[in-house]
Amino acid sequence: MGAEIWGLDLSKIDDTNIFQIIKKTFFANHLLVIKEQTLSPDQLLSFSKTFGELDIHVKDEFHHKNHPEILVLSNKLDSKKKPVGFEDAGRYWHTDMSYTKIPPMASILYALEIPTQGGDTLFCNMQNAYDNLTQAQKSYFENLKGIHSYEASFTGLTSANKYRTQLTEKQKNSLNEVEHPIIRTHNFSNQKSIYANPGFTKKIKGLDIEKSNKILSEIFEHSLNEKNIFVHRWNKNDLVMWDNSNLLHHATKYNKNEIRHMLRTTIKGTVPK
Repeated sequence: MGAEIWGLDLSKIDDTNIFQIIKKTFFANHLLVIKEQTLSPDQLLSFSKTFGELDIHVKDEFHHKNHPEILVLSNKLDSKKKPVGFEDAGRYWHTDMSYTKIPPMASILYALEIPTQGGDTLFCNMQNAYDNLTQAQKSYFENLKGIHSYEASFTGLTSANKYRTQLTEKQKNSLNEVEHPIIRTHNFSNQKSIYANPGFTKKIKGLDIEKSNKILSEIFEHSLNEKNIFVHRWNKNDLVMWDNSNLLHHATKYNKNEIRHMLRTTIKGTVPK
């Protein structure tokens, strides 16, 4: 899992062949780190759109002021001491926006400022997790659907921090619980992976809560094995993109006296099948 690209300035590329190589490398490795980038918000959007149409996150108060497709992740404060970004996002295992009917295919995160320690991002390869299931488990899980909910992640029903920045009533009204198969097939590679995550998967459809929790716990314990996990330690100007069909991710804590300021885009995907 994972590949790095050095010596490539994304702000100066207009060769479609190079973009095709980037795409091929990305889908072959699920996780791609492109080092030492210097991109304006417009350039970040331009690169992101080479992968497809962009999604917009429900937390609109943390959208970039000029570009709603960009979600600002930051602990900076404005002149009125209000946060300019979503500071406490993603400090639990999840896949981005699985609580939507059509979750994003990929996410791109661009680091403008980073702390000296902490603030890493962990990635878990759910294709590997699927491959290491027994045949009996694969057959059983194939018939299950998970119920995903963003709102449930604020109530203690999932592993997400329920005390993080809350949703407004308008934001809540824009969301619904959705069903996705526990095992999904990748739209490009046709490889299967486990599609459930501790942050947003509320329960398994059709099972009582006790049995649902037991099965989900077994899935997560199996998946979150260190052999499936990679830790990315950020450098300034890293651009990291990951495949939401295959990977979970988890941000780690850092010293709040230091700045962590990043820009995120998400590329629209397809209905999981």
